Amino acid sequence: MPESEAPLGGVVSRIASVLGSGLGATVGAQAGDPVTGAMVGETLAQLGDDFVQRVLSPRQEHRVATVLDLASERITEGIADGNWIRDDGFFDAPHLDATEVFEGVLLVARDENEAKKLPYLANLLADISFDENVTVDMANLVIREAESMSWLQLCLLAIVSRPDDFPLPEVETGTFGTSWGDWTVSDTFHSMIAPEGAYIYHPKKETEHLGLATYDLMMNHLKLTNRGMLLAGMLRLGTVPATDLESVHQTLVDTAQARAKQNVDTRDESETED
Repeated sequence: MPESEAPLGGVVSRIASVLGSGLGATVGAQAGDPVTGAMVGETLAQLGDDFVQRVLSPRQEHRVATVLDLASERITEGIADGNWIRDDGFFDAPHLDATEVFEGVLLVARDENEAKKLPYLANLLADISFDENVTVDMANLVIREAESMSWLQLCLLAIVSRPDDFPLPEVETGTFGTSWGDWTVSDTFHSMIAPEGAYIYHPKKETEHLGLATYDLMMNHLKLTNRGMLLAGMLRLGTVPATDLESVHQTLVDTAQARAKQNVDTRDESETED
């Protein structure tokens, strides 16, 4: 049966059943603590059941089911790799912290129109399940940031976080484009750079002769801010397939180089006129 024709809640209730029993047992066996394992499965299962009771469109149901399904896979894989579910009270009855945080992730998933973001929301849910360093406030910050960012922005963040795979040219940053599509990539990237943006920044440097404090404006020296690193890490943007990044990276490189050439041509014309 096509997903769009599935009974409302059918997919979510099926996943909730698996999470409530299979995942709970798996976590309990790994940790030697069936109570901890049951709490993880119970929290996710209850949330799944809760979303079943809500009025969801088939698309919304599919999005929530996708994130729950992928998150359960990520958690199971993490346990198989030797990671431990957090045991700091996050899942303790009445599960308020876990329930509120996980519901936040699923609410974002429910209304997310860009399907490519869904696997990374699942990554976020799984990462929160393991890492005791992730406080409720920290988790909610990342959830809100992930909700507000477009898939293009996440791709650009992934590109900057992987300089060896996606090197940027040694030209100054700036907005340029010979088409609206190219301009969109260039402008979006530029808007993410501090001080206007909060995800990427120009490192400081000193001028060559006088040692004055200034900024290194070269694209190939751009760094992620703390917020950018947090998002890239918790969403696991290092796992974004290269095929999803290559065209964006190429557009970014092409527009930057075209802008640099235009600046050189403009200077040459100005000098000629003088």
